[in-house]
Amino acid sequence: MSTPDDRRAPLLHLVMLESSGNQNYIFGSNRLAEAIGASQLTLEAGADVAMRATDAVFGTAFKSASLNELTQKLRAQSWGRADGPTVINAMSGKALIAVPDRESGRRLVQEATRIAVTEMPGLQFSGFVSEGSFAWGDAEHTLDACSLEVHRGIAELRADAHQPIERYRQWPLADICATSGLPAREAHTDKGERVRASALALAKHRAIDERWSQRVKSLSSDKARIVERFADLETRFDKARKWAVIHADGNGLGGIFQSFAEKVEAARAARPDGAGSVPPNARYARTLCEFSIAIDAATQAAFSDALCVFLDAEGSREPEAEVAGEEQKPGFVPVVPIILGGDDLTAITDANQALAFTAEFLRQYEQQTRALETIRALTGQQGLTACAGVAIIGRHYPFYHAYELAEALIGSAKSIKRHGGGSALDFHVLFDSLTPDLEDSRRCDSDDSTGTRQYRLTMKPYVVSSQSSSDEDMAWAAPRRWDDLDKAAKCLAQAINQGEMSTRALQRVREALQRGHAAGKSAYGLMRPRQTAFTHWGELLTGCGDDLFVAAQTPSGESAQATRLLDVLEVCAQGWQL
Repeated sequence: MSTPDDRRAPLLHLVMLESSGNQNYIFGSNRLAEAIGASQLTLEAGADVAMRATDAVFGTAFKSASLNELTQKLRAQSWGRADGPTVINAMSGKALIAVPDRESGRRLVQEATRIAVTEMPGLQFSGFVSEGSFAWGDAEHTLDACSLEVHRGIAELRADAHQPIERYRQWPLADICATSGLPAREAHTDKGERVRASALALAKHRAIDERWSQRVKSLSSDKARIVERFADLETRFDKARKWAVIHADGNGLGGIFQSFAEKVEAARAARPDGAGSVPPNARYARTLCEFSIAIDAATQAAFSDALCVFLDAEGSREPEAEVAGEEQKPGFVPVVPIILGGDDLTAITDANQALAFTAEFLRQYEQQTRALETIRALTGQQGLTACAGVAIIGRHYPFYHAYELAEALIGSAKSIKRHGGGSALDFHVLFDSLTPDLEDSRRCDSDDSTGTRQYRLTMKPYVVSSQSSSDEDMAWAAPRRWDDLDKAAKCLAQAINQGEMSTRALQRVREALQRGHAAGKSAYGLMRPRQTAFTHWGELLTGCGDDLFVAAQTPSGESAQATRLLDVLEVCAQGWQL
């Protein structure tokens, strides 16, 4: 209960600043440069624009040269002050700031949106000031209640607001931007050519030239170098036959934030260390700040540690490239982080190691979140898991559609939550320019007129780590272990390289499966006796390998017959050519 002295404490209001429509903003152009520049601007909306606006309104000094410097400033704040702003959260595209009164909150929103409109054209950036108030020591009027209010308020505000694209009306005689289709503002040099560019395109290119490279270099290590300059990166990616768009997202964070206040108090009760003297709302704010920083740090560390996958695969070829006179240096990894913040990762990479990199990222994310005390205290000492979708595409396929496909694949991977939980990934290889309906493309015809038995052309999604404890959940995960699929693909690749398996025979089975399960079974039955040199059928398929289709469950838990053969072919190094 609050004491009379608590109720006389100065009241504060909460300001939320947030960008929205980020996917459209980032992937609205098919140019890699503009997607990267847009991701940098989205990051700066929360970590830079909000801090500059706070400094302008309150005379503080939160603006920082790097994210690490900003993190140190946030941690060094005086938690519980009522005479100035308290930055509770400042991350990619979002900031939460406690302010002394609503009027100063309105000025903060006005200044932040003014900067965003001027420097980040096309980005939808909104702010909301809570009507409700709280005091640091008032246990009844809570920061948690104000947080719920601003989240609801900014969602309603965003729904009613005009879209940024409406600012750019097209006059009949205006020049058209070469990449966005919007009215051109001026010409600039792109890949050595002078082209017309809109205000949006110019802002995205400036973000790359001025700030993006420095931020990404911080993710590199002594062994793994991501990029030195964008022109070098784009030249290397132009050589790739297929790219992969990777989208990964943490599991369960929404549930944590919905009951964050209860989890903070439970963690305090479990570890009484003198924190009881800290006012409850100040403890909530500090824990939220530390938790957000920890999630961001775990994601970035997982990304950096997962780069070893590229080094293991590519390192042996680097010295040969230097002898051949190419510019490529030892340790270069063909991966570009588009979004890397909070529990989200979106990256573009060469397709050859994309799946191995994604699986390693999920493992590292689990390890990093288990290693951080702030996360363990709020998650019952178990850390966090994540799911990922990988869309493998031709290099000219539109980024936006590839991202949408990766998002759909994440939805499939998150079916693991119905089977005990854990980390999982799903992937799809596009062999043509059509974006498929995943479920339709993975379903095969039934074996009778009633259609009661389902046949599926895949075992996807695949389980990287499982938290299942029941027999039913373990049975669902058994044929979907990523390590088993990876081992089968390597076994098949070795057999092909040594002439023990005919790629043409595999192609016939693959083509037959597209006509139906009966045709696929027949082709497999003809192929197997003729491939006498290959003996690892049990590793290639599930079980003993006698049957092309085996009993399995769909992601939703329904009974079905499924085959793993096409999944193995897609993962196999030679799979792109089949």
